[in-house]
Amino acid sequence: MTQTKLARYPGVRCPLSSPPRVFSSEATLANSPSLPLSSLPPVKSLSFFLLVLALLGGGCASSLQVRVDAINDPASMPPVRTYTLVSGSPDIDATSLQFRSHAALVRAALERKGYFAVGADENPALQIALSYGIGQPVSRTVTYSTPVYAEVGGGRVHTVTKSTDSTGKSSTTTRTIVVPSRYERVGNDITTSTYTYYPKYLIISARLADQLDGTAPEVWSASATLQSLSDDTRDDIPRLLIALEPYLGENTDRVVTVKLVARDGRFVPTSAR
Repeated sequence: MTQTKLARYPGVRCPLSSPPRVFSSEATLANSPSLPLSSLPPVKSLSFFLLVLALLGGGCASSLQVRVDAINDPASMPPVRTYTLVSGSPDIDATSLQFRSHAALVRAALERKGYFAVGADENPALQIALSYGIGQPVSRTVTYSTPVYAEVGGGRVHTVTKSTDSTGKSSTTTRTIVVPSRYERVGNDITTSTYTYYPKYLIISARLADQLDGTAPEVWSASATLQSLSDDTRDDIPRLLIALEPYLGENTDRVVTVKLVARDGRFVPTSAR
């Protein structure tokens, strides 16, 4: 799927869907127990410097992992790919604004896969059901350590030297030596944070429209799931659809993980494994 196609998903932008990044000065200072003051940024404290780094780097997740599962029965696929789209769950109102918003994106994705929406009175070949929602939230506690550095040493040393020349005249020389400050590791800052993840799911399945008697077998079914820190589906359902679109009507043979990467403020799929 190309980036041009993804432009059809409006508003699918980079979220705060993973915990803020933890920046540690270990990477730059672990091998240096002390550093000259001149080699560090001109800020009042290293803690402030690390905070700025965290704000700049932790504001937006750079990728998402979406689990995708798709299965089909090619022998049951009708020659004409016309369909009507319905709610796949009694808990989802097909007349609600939320369902209609998600349904519009699903119809566009299905059209790109060769399926065409028609009215129920136009003898559609398939009835495609759309389901989505949020599973049971899961809380995780993370403890991490950040080294604490403090400025030590430094100051001025004054020396006085007296000398006498060949004529017997005495003189006094005063010198000031500047001793540079340095940062040394003085301890660790232990932080514990608890994050609540909300599993989101998207399920799109198709049945033969002329056999809807409650026992009609599925022609194909595709599902996608991800975990998010948000309890709102409006952002994550379009992201799930981005990962799921290539597999609509297809067979993955197993559950695959699709990686979505943020590019220019939007997510695009890069690989499946």
